[in-house]
Amino acid sequence: MYVTLDGSQMHDKISAHRLMQSKLGVGEYYGDNLDALYDVLSTHDRFLTVTWVNTEAMKALLGDYAEKMLHIFLLAAADNANLNVYMER
Repeated sequence: MYVTLDGSQMHDKISAHRLMQSKLGVGEYYGDNLDALYDVLSTHDRFLTVTWVNTEAMKALLGDYAEKMLHIFLLAAADNANLNVYMER
């Protein structure tokens, strides 16, 4: 599965998590926080490539939270061979 996440569509934490929930196809059980995000990504059992676009816009909108979110994706990719993450500015 290939997913593109557009950081310019993430205006606050809630919209960020809702967009990721929708794009990643996780159910209602998703906890809308960074721990839940890591759990979903690190245990994904099928091939998944995530490409981030407009990360600078997301950083302007979300500040430090954007950095933490991107870090979670990189940590999960290091722990899960099924996950590939690419980031564009």
